[in-house]
Amino acid sequence: MKKIFWTFFFSTIVGNVAAAADEALGEMGVQRLLLEPSFSVSEPKKAEFSLNKALVGFRWKNDAHWWADVTLGNLELIGKPARYGAPLSGMGLIEGYGEFASGIGNIRAGLLPLDFGLEGGANEEQLLFPRSLIYQKRILGIRDIGFSYFVSQGFGYTALTVHNGEGGDDLDNRAWLSMKWAYKAKDQEVGLSAQVGQTSPESTNVTLDPSLDALFTTTDKHKMRLSALYGEHRYQRWSYGGKIYLAEILSEQARTRQFGGGTLDLKFAYGSSSHVLLRYDELRSYPLTGRYKEMQVILGLALHNWNETSTFFVYAVKNLSEPKEISNDQLLLTWRYSPRGML
Repeated sequence: MKKIFWTFFFSTIVGNVAAAADEALGEMGVQRLLLEPSFSVSEPKKAEFSLNKALVGFRWKNDAHWWADVTLGNLELIGKPARYGAPLSGMGLIEGYGEFASGIGNIRAGLLPLDFGLEGGANEEQLLFPRSLIYQKRILGIRDIGFSYFVSQGFGYTALTVHNGEGGDDLDNRAWLSMKWAYKAKDQEVGLSAQVGQTSPESTNVTLDPSLDALFTTTDKHKMRLSALYGEHRYQRWSYGGKIYLAEILSEQARTRQFGGGTLDLKFAYGSSSHVLLRYDELRSYPLTGRYKEMQVILGLALHNWNETSTFFVYAVKNLSEPKEISNDQLLLTWRYSPRGML
């Protein structure tokens, strides 16, 4: 009888402790998984395999209002702006933030995505095109350390992010502000984005190659103001959208530099398992040394499996530039594997 009693007693205690631990620790699971190897052939006579997009993301959730996201992957996905030096490489933490969902909006703090236009803030597994020129040239960052606030009201929403601007540790103690105001319905989204910030030599002078970004110098302080208008509309099998943006950079020497451009995207769903893709992308910059223009035309095909967890992409990329033409056209083959509904 005593044996039965003590067995019951200890099992009850252990069960209560385990239940309390589960309640305190919450739930944790894999939320994101992306594997995207690629093979490219480009002029002149260059071919390579790469794995520039690979990540795994976890979410710890305590209740309906509090959770934390941690994502590990290629550090290139942080998108460190060129004005702060060479791009990051290797594997590491690319997102890590806590989030609180209140009755007046969602608050995040940590290493988080920057909400800017349609591309900024979008997960890599959602994109059918490669990142546009403004990201390829590392003028805009993709992720950064900071604080964000998001609130939606009916068909509209607002996203505000205060961040370091450097894609990592704050070296110059200058804050940047990225903003987005948008109208979003079932088949369309139209919005306005803006970004403002400052740099100082404490951060821009860490690069060994000042030519990484001709719009910024390593020895001056700068102020940048950027605004963008974007939109996307989906109608039956067609989807079209784009953005236009314009920015000016003012240095302490009262010299103004400018850049601007935009993209135009067209997508056609051919059946239930493929997309035909077409993009025109243009970037014009006006540093003190002259005028430069870059254009990129992408013709692509995306082939999905039945639930779109596996996608094979073929991109033919035509690159044009002024005043000096560079032969760097590219054929890009990419396979993306990203399971859905993981958490």
